[in-house]
Amino acid sequence: MTLQAECIPETLRHNVKHRRKKKLWLSLLIKSTICSLITMIQIRSYNTVFNSARDLEACNLFLQLHNQRNSMCLVKDTIFNYKAQSWARESEFNALNVN
Repeated sequence: MTLQAECIPETLRHNVKHRRKKKLWLSLLIKSTICSLITMIQIRSYNTVFNSARDLEACNLFLQLHNQRNSMCLVKDTIFNYKAQSWARESEFNALNVN
């Protein structure tokens, strides 16, 4: 009986720690999801500028300014890098078609 009574509080403590970790990870996941959605909306609002410019330097400048304003959004870098790479591929393709 004493062995069981000693094990119960340890199990409860472990469950509480586990629940706290789950809540922490869940809150981080929610925050990063909201942040990436905001970033996607911002990308869409700036798409017209980049579609008309087709300029990677403008993209890089925007990235630098964007990083200073929203340093909490870690997800945005991969989105912007992907966009910049797609623009580079598209401009290379257009250059080949012109020549």
